Amino acid sequence: METKLKDIILNTVADDLRGTIMVVNELQELGYNKSFELFGLKLRCRENGKCYRQIDLLVDEIYSFDHPVNPETKFSIYALCHRYENVKGIFLAI
Repeated sequence: METKLKDIILNTVADDLRGTIMVVNELQELGYNKSFELFGLKLRCRENGKCYRQIDLLVDEIYSFDHPVNPETKFSIYALCHRYENVKGIFLAI
């Protein structure tokens, strides 16, 4: 692979990552300070270890991105809040 092509790819990846980091930082400033992961059919909060049913979480925002290396692959950042508890966080779906 030519050096110029490598530089273009690396710059594209860096730009995409900066955009992703910017979104995550903005969401954290808005109080989305937890992170969720899939745990069976539920979402588990990594910070408190509690599992939440998907029906109990509201999607406040969705940000979609192209994968930095494979544009055919997309990923999304979800800003979630719990309907009844004061829990707000981020879920990354690839």
